[in-house]
Amino acid sequence: MKVLIAINNDAISEAIGNYYQREYNETLEIKNVYYFKALIEEIKLNFYDRVIIHEELEPFATSNHEVIDNNFFDIIDKISDDNHGAVIVFICSERRKRDDKLIRRLFNIGVYNELIGEDRTIEEVTKLINSPRTKKEAKSYIDYDLEEDAYKKDEEVNEAELNRILMAYESAGGDEQRYVEIFERIADQYTDVQLKVISTFLPDYVKKILMQRSEKFRSISSVAVPPSMLKQNIESFEDDDGIEVARSPKSYGGSKSGVGQTGCYDSDTNSYEESKTAYKQVETELEIPRPVREPEPYAPQGHYDRQLSVPPQTEVPARLHKVTEVIEKEIIREVYETPKDYRKVVCFVGAHKAGTTFIINAIAAYLTRRGIKTAIIDVTKNKDSYFVYAINSENNREIAAKSLMSLAKGRDCPLEVNRISVYTGIPGQITKENIDYMKMIEMAKNKHSVILIDCDFDTPLEFFKLCQNIYLVQDMDILNLQPVTSFLRELKYRGVNLEKAKVVINKHLKCALPVKRVIEGISYYSNPEMTIYDELFVKSISYYIIPFDEHNYRKYLEGLYLCKTNYGEFTEDFKEALEHLVSSIYPIGPSKSKVKDFKNIFSSIKRMISVKKKSDSDNSGFDKINM
Repeated sequence: MKVLIAINNDAISEAIGNYYQREYNETLEIKNVYYFKALIEEIKLNFYDRVIIHEELEPFATSNHEVIDNNFFDIIDKISDDNHGAVIVFICSERRKRDDKLIRRLFNIGVYNELIGEDRTIEEVTKLINSPRTKKEAKSYIDYDLEEDAYKKDEEVNEAELNRILMAYESAGGDEQRYVEIFERIADQYTDVQLKVISTFLPDYVKKILMQRSEKFRSISSVAVPPSMLKQNIESFEDDDGIEVARSPKSYGGSKSGVGQTGCYDSDTNSYEESKTAYKQVETELEIPRPVREPEPYAPQGHYDRQLSVPPQTEVPARLHKVTEVIEKEIIREVYETPKDYRKVVCFVGAHKAGTTFIINAIAAYLTRRGIKTAIIDVTKNKDSYFVYAINSENNREIAAKSLMSLAKGRDCPLEVNRISVYTGIPGQITKENIDYMKMIEMAKNKHSVILIDCDFDTPLEFFKLCQNIYLVQDMDILNLQPVTSFLRELKYRGVNLEKAKVVINKHLKCALPVKRVIEGISYYSNPEMTIYDELFVKSISYYIIPFDEHNYRKYLEGLYLCKTNYGEFTEDFKEALEHLVSSIYPIGPSKSKVKDFKNIFSSIKRMISVKKKSDSDNSGFDKINM
């Protein structure tokens, strides 16, 4: 049985499959999606026997429950049209009750398998997968009177809403582009039948413009509308001073033929009779719910979390955790002695041209100069490490081209450059099938103390799960924030622990954009339409700043050209910032030069103390003689 699961937790999906196999002795063929858009696309492309949807798959920016309910209904309605007969199991949020209006609307379109309140358990989900409810059973479950047609009632348009829409068009002042924009905005909030009703009340000149310039308006022209829904009146209202303001006879530009004095549109003559009712003149546009500008934390799922929660799997081998504890104790005692069996595995990822590979190379060069055995595993799509370390030598190119795949097959054959072990390959020639990522890392750890994994947004998620820290490399270009946060959200919903993430602000310049604003931008996801927000980091996140300097950039470009980059020629500010970043990856003591400086300082202090003691001794003897 093929099952599509729209729950933002792989562990829960796996638990559903395991429970079903144990109870019903059948293996489910499961595929996971993590966004409503992906859910709709997957339903269109492939056939599934069951579709499991959790209402809190994606958080919305608005707290308006009515808007949220309309969005959910539209999504489920669209899925039910395209699911090729698949049974939909809808796991409701905690606020839903059995007599909820949304539940009744879903009933009217044939969605009978909701789970509400305490029924939101893995056991109940598997029961509905195995034996979905009939219409009669669903009616009994939600205690729904079939004579009450909630679906049709919700297709009506509130008179106050009609008033606001008409006022918005009046305030547009003849701007044809605004006519189209207003209609496109309201089209996202109403069904086609409701839009048809709204369109009957629009002025003739507005409808003419929309017919020419709006594809959505043309598409609803064929939608059938019950006659009873066209009998709505638009009530009068007063301005703030209690003075009724009449609408100008030219406001709508229509003829005066109609159906009495109610101000309703006459569908037979295609004209609009000017109502004798007065309208309030306002300057504001149509009041349509908009996304909250200040993102709010994603509300916990409450009972659902408690019922469907699964103990998190160990992200890092137990051995690494144990060693890390030892290191932490060493740091607390301020002793810079690292256990010989300590290994550190970290991933670096960032948008294109943010400087991820540059940071990794600089860290590797620093560590090797301090005697730390370091390896770079390049699992990016572009394989920049191949060009940085191997392009100037045919022999190096041959070794580098095979190094990564050799590691995947159990052979440790890296390219050795300046005591750095590099595992990379030729772009486009590395396959991801049947690769044991754990085995790759374990083999690299046999000879190296630090493994730096160069990643991009196409890197397999296993690397992010197995590493101990994820460093997000972000420059000052805020246009890179959206793809970065989209990737982080993917990691979050695929079970990667984002608490181990840290941020590296690369190429930092002092300007009107402060670093904390960049960090805030990384901490929250928002879709391009600004309708969905998601908090990525619940706790504060550590960050490191790598300053930009023209001298360093020039040295870096020269190093790429000459195939030899000497980071020792970079500025002191850069080296100090890099040392701070390296210490967070692998705790090491101060450099030999600094130790030498400290010894010189201590020697000078010791000499000063010795001279002072001798002086004090001489003075005291002189005092005694004089006394």
